[in-house]
Amino acid sequence: LEVVKRLIPAGDPGKFDLLIDGAVRSGDEGAGDGDSTGPIAVSAGTQTNPGAYHTVGEAAHPDSGTDLGAYEISYVCENAEKTKYVSGTGSDPVTVQLMPDEEMVCTFTNKAIEAPRPRLKLVKTMEIKYGGSATAADFQASVSDGVTITNVDWDTFVELAPGVYDADETALAGYTPSAWA
Repeated sequence: LEVVKRLIPAGDPGKFDLLIDGAVRSGDEGAGDGDSTGPIAVSAGTQTNPGAYHTVGEAAHPDSGTDLGAYEISYVCENAEKTKYVSGTGSDPVTVQLMPDEEMVCTFTNKAIEAPRPRLKLVKTMEIKYGGSATAADFQASVSDGVTITNVDWDTFVELAPGVYDADETALAGYTPSAWA
């Protein structure tokens, strides 16, 4: 019986404990993409009483910062002929039955769930005190990450990369901007 770890993307830093019958079989450092328990000899019953049940699973490796909730988890257990025995989703232990002389490989695949990108909306409010005729459209809104200035439309959500941004608008003669809130 062998348990294999696959990560999507392959460079994901997650570390996992690979379990057979509740015992960690993946070593002290935790398993990353492509790591496995290696083949582990387990009971498969006898010729007169064939078949033995075992559980396989995974857990976040202690002190690794890995959170199972940050992944979509799927698994498939196949015999040496690549015949699927069981497949599904989730991190609960999976029960498999091994017969004498049977080999089985269970692969747990963890796909990182992408965090939603931050969204920003700039809203222009105008208070005309002295008879001006400008509208919000007369002022160009922009955001800057300190390197790149990006023009944005007022009152419209824009997706941005995570980071710190400054908001600004073009100046218009006869109008005094108030502080951003």
